[in-house]
Formats: sequence, structure tokens, C-alpha cells
Amino acid sequence: MTHAISARRSLYDGDHELLRETVRAFIDKHAAPHAERWRAEGKVGRELFREAARAGILGFNIPEEYGGGGVTDFRFNAVIGEEFSRHPASDGLAGVGLSNDIVVPYFTDLTTTG
Repeated sequence: MTHAISARRSLYDGDHELLRETVRAFIDKHAAPHAERWRAEGKVGRELFREAARAGILGFNIPEEYGGGGVTDFRFNAVIGEEFSRHPASDGLAGVGLSNDIVVPYFTDLTTTG
């Protein structure tokens, strides 16, 4: 049996939905055209990470004083994860989510600037 969700989720607000649109556009432009090649090569190009940073999808949770967006609301990470998981190129996009969810917090929480 299939259950349709009839009510809009209240977890996210307008800013989260704007990010959702950004992520979808990013996938269409920077991931979808390369998905088959990535699969064949077994890796994604570095350009994916550069473009993700330019789009505000990678590093948005780095403090502003270090060049990031300073976002601490983990729901933004969830939006990115949701959108990445919906696309056939998601195996190539996993590194961006991994960087935001695991790598960045290690650097911001466990390192010092001096």
C-alpha cells in the first residue's frame, strides 16, 4: 500500500526550501551530466567540490570568520542529504555530504588557529 503525504512537513522553513532549490539546480548542472563517467572511473572530479563550495552547498557550516557560511542549523545538512539521495548521481555526491557532516566538524571542533 502506498501512502501519500498530503500535508507539508513543518520541519523546514523557507530558507531550507530555497537551499533545496539550489541543490536541485546544482545537481542538474554539475552532477547529472557527469554521473555515468564518474561511475565508470570510480571517482568524481575535484571540480564537483569547487562548484559545491561556490554554490554554498559545501562548507556552509564553516564559521564565517574562516570563510564559511556560519550555518549551525543541521536541517540544512538534512535538506542536502535528501536532495542528493533522490538523484542517480548520488553515489558521486556522497563526498560533499560527508565533508559537511563529518570532515568540517572535525576541523572546526578539534583544531586551533594558532
